[in-house]
Amino acid sequence: MAIAHECDDEKDGPCGKFSTLRIVTHKLRHCKKAAQDVRVPVSSQCCRDLATISMACLHATFSSDAFQKAGLDPEIARTIPVAFQPKAKATHDLV
Repeated sequence: MAIAHECDDEKDGPCGKFSTLRIVTHKLRHCKKAAQDVRVPVSSQCCRDLATISMACLHATFSSDAFQKAGLDPEIARTIPVAFQPKAKATHDLV
């Protein structure tokens, strides 16, 4: 299945060589339920996936059209990194 990339040529974008659409469809697929309802617990797979994505990329993804078109709520999604607090990142970087 072919995926249209929003920023195919932006190798220096917040998500590196990946578009925000690719981040939503591939990296954040395990976070979908938690990004739709604040009462849904964040899965451990979602936490592992988020730990591999920079905060700049997450913020760009949460603000993207692709994210909203997927039925995800950016305001709820912004609470997910706080739910798992990866050891590799400082807590103040998560907000």
